[in-house]
Amino acid sequence: MRHRLRDALWPRDPGRVAAPEKELRFTRARQAKCFFFLSVASLTTAMVVLALAIWGRGMEPPLLGDCWWLCLPALLVCLWMLRIALRCTRHAYIILNPLGIEIFPFYKPEENLRVIYWSEIGHAEVIRNRLIVRFAGKSGGGVVVTLDPVAEASRVLLAKAIAGVIEKRQAKVDYCPETVD
Repeated sequence: MRHRLRDALWPRDPGRVAAPEKELRFTRARQAKCFFFLSVASLTTAMVVLALAIWGRGMEPPLLGDCWWLCLPALLVCLWMLRIALRCTRHAYIILNPLGIEIFPFYKPEENLRVIYWSEIGHAEVIRNRLIVRFAGKSGGGVVVTLDPVAEASRVLLAKAIAGVIEKRQAKVDYCPETVD
């Protein structure tokens, strides 16, 4: 019972990574700031309502009287926003690994995971707040991913990492030794 309640209220760990040196993780850290702010704002609202219910009794007429329970919805919103913020900072949004680029959506990331293999990528670039991946050998095919949730400093690192991997793979593809008959 205790673990089910804790799991319902608190986000789980992302788990251990088998080979962390082989992948780069980019989280939704920039997006988490908004949820942390909303969490603090709802906690402040709950404390103000509680203070008015407790210390407002000396006023004539009492502001909230015995309605201390009015702070509970704000506390639930605070907990919910804090849970979302922690999930945004702990779980990956984009992962670069030896297989390719993994993109995790905000809702149901386990079910809606998108994997783009390096062999599928013809061209990739980061333009302002978007990652644009064009598929090799397909006209007009590709993926556009918003980078708004990723911190601006991390966007530069993401662009360099993708460019480096594609450059390395292009060098392997472009190199054609002479065939021996």
